[in-house]
Amino acid sequence: MIEKAESLQAEHLFAVRSSKALRLKRINILVLGKKGAPRLAHMRWWTTRGDEKSAKRDEEKEVLAEIDQRWGKEVIHLWDRGFAGNPWLTQAFIHGARFILRWPKNYQLLNEEGEKRKPGQISKGKRSWEH
Repeated sequence: MIEKAESLQAEHLFAVRSSKALRLKRINILVLGKKGAPRLAHMRWWTTRGDEKSAKRDEEKEVLAEIDQRWGKEVIHLWDRGFAGNPWLTQAFIHGARFILRWPKNYQLLNEEGEKRKPGQISKGKRSWEH
């Protein structure tokens, strides 16, 4: 297969994922309210190579800081399983972020006695939190 140049269309060539596209990463922030469609609120490109290289965690920290500065506690973040871990949760707590996190079923937490338990086991038999 012939790889076309980085353009939208080139005659008789197939779309393939270029090696440059693999190096360029992006972080998208969508905002959703009670009304209307979700909107792209923030996009950040970064790379792991060259003079402008950076680490994914550092980029995510900067984006969280920007979002926190822009909207503060007016937003509830919604994160998937890739954000379930000490480095990211530490950043969320530093910023006082309100969030909902899809938790991997095999991850465990420490209960009040310091024992590792699945989240469902920790909350079993306890009353829900009220404002």
